Amino acid sequence: MTAEHPSYSTLFRSRSFSSLWVSQVVSQSGDAVFDVALLWLVLVTTSSTALVGITQAAVLLPSVFATARVSDVRAASQLGSLMFLPFLGIYLAGEIGLISLGTNNLLIISAVLAALDLVLFRISTATFRREEILTKWK
Repeated sequence: MTAEHPSYSTLFRSRSFSSLWVSQVVSQSGDAVFDVALLWLVLVTTSSTALVGITQAAVLLPSVFATARVSDVRAASQLGSLMFLPFLGIYLAGEIGLISLGTNNLLIISAVLAALDLVLFRISTATFRREEILTKWK
């Protein structure tokens, strides 16, 4: 006997599901706006498309490395979201005056993060097992 799957209209009539769905849409929209704004800021302040690419790698590669060893999609998502903490720390340090977030300091921070990303990229490519993850996540 197979379980019957609810229809989309039934799911959206549920207040808790609708709230969760709308919250997820808002969250992902905010993430997309942040990604575009961050890359735009780097492009405007540095006029370097190479630094835009390095910034994108600095945002994505730590998440790939951190989630390569987990066996559950939810754990991967939660662990990947922790990768923004260093960027949040840098921002907050700039806001409270611990560091100056001028162009020179941002370039130094970006260079350090780029070097760190290269190391993390090497490690992640050595440890990432795509086929194993795809067979476990059904």
